Order: sequence, then structure tokens, then C-alpha cells
Amino acid sequence: MPQGPGAGRHRTGRDPHRRGHLRIWRALVKSDVLSWTQQQHMDIYTALRAHHSLAAFTAASRHVGDVELWVRDRLDAVRDRR
Repeated sequence: MPQGPGAGRHRTGRDPHRRGHLRIWRALVKSDVLSWTQQQHMDIYTALRAHHSLAAFTAASRHVGDVELWVRDRLDAVRDRR
């Protein structure tokens, strides 16, 4: 069993379980999360299928940015309640 700093982390240094927790949290708070996520993933997939690397990169970057903003907004809301 892995022990020590970084044990159980993905090779990128991120904890994959934390990412799962964020997905659950987002699903609880954002009512249209499923359609929102599916549309963004479909945009990425469609660009990849068409071999449009710039469009795929742009769609993936937008998705990651949107999720980051969403998480920051939720964290700010939690901090404001304290």
C-alpha cells in the first residue's frame, strides 16, 4: 500500500478522488449539470471526430475553464457565509 507524500495521487499530482468529490458537489448544486457537461463533452468529441485539433483544444480548454470558474464561485459563496 502506498505511503508518504503524494501517496494515492495520480501521476499529475492531483488526487483523483477529489475530482470525483467535485463532480458530486457540482451535481448537487447545479441542476442542469448533466446536460451542461454532456454538451461540452459532445463539443470536444465532435471536434476530435472531425480531426479539428484547434476546435477540440478550444472546446476542452473552455470546459476546464468553465469548471474552474464554477468551483471558484462555489468556494467564494461558502467563504462568504462564514
